[in-house]
Amino acid sequence: MRRHRRIRGRNWPTVLAILLIPLAFISVGYAMYSQNLSINSTGTIRPMVLTPDLVITYDDSSWGIYKKYYNLNPITITNQGNGSATNWSATFKIPSDATNFQCSGADCTVSGDTVTVNSNPSNSYIAAGQSFTFSASFSSYTSGFDDWQMTVTTDTLPSNGGPMTPPTVTITPRGAWGFWGLYYSSFDGVITNTRETALDSWQITVPFSGSVWSMSGASYNNSGSILTITGGPIPANGTAEFSTYMTLPYQGWNFNGYSIEVTP
Repeated sequence: MRRHRRIRGRNWPTVLAILLIPLAFISVGYAMYSQNLSINSTGTIRPMVLTPDLVITYDDSSWGIYKKYYNLNPITITNQGNGSATNWSATFKIPSDATNFQCSGADCTVSGDTVTVNSNPSNSYIAAGQSFTFSASFSSYTSGFDDWQMTVTTDTLPSNGGPMTPPTVTITPRGAWGFWGLYYSSFDGVITNTRETALDSWQITVPFSGSVWSMSGASYNNSGSILTITGGPIPANGTAEFSTYMTLPYQGWNFNGYSIEVTP
């Protein structure tokens, strides 16, 4: 009669260790391979578009009992855009019976109840974030007039500010492992703004057919075969950081082939 030998309970740790050795080699070997990876390079960048944005504000006052004296001081044109205005024109309304109209600091013309203010070579340039002021006064029998209807326009078109200094991107894995044909890794990313002015936002795009488990410091969109990672402002000469944990498309995948776009 053939005898069957029973494996005693105390031998199960040995059997389990033997079964796990190949898996351990796969996991450790892949981790050692990936931890030496570091990407430190610059990507493509979207050029800055410069656009002026002019707004007009004013302070007004009046006095007098029968005949009113009106004073608009100051009238301020402010460029709230990121590009300079090189030519502008403003208009505002006054009572139709206005007399003794005076304008100080600008070239004003009156036609009926409309005042037109055109820029001249001495005041046509308003840089981004800067302003220009002037004043106007007149007398009228109209009491309590406040329908100024002030407008300001510029024919300066948006322009390409030329190439910007691209940020530096460093992406480093924090470890990687794999089993049953699936590979996982965590990455830390640092975007360094080397410009003297802040960036409003940034976006990294990279071919990717895996899946993202978590993302901190940025938002992401993982659809189709493209992964986009989007972050907020970066101060001048500052940095932004993100971390992600993902299932990789294949062993050894990294962020090679990425591009980065920024907005000023």
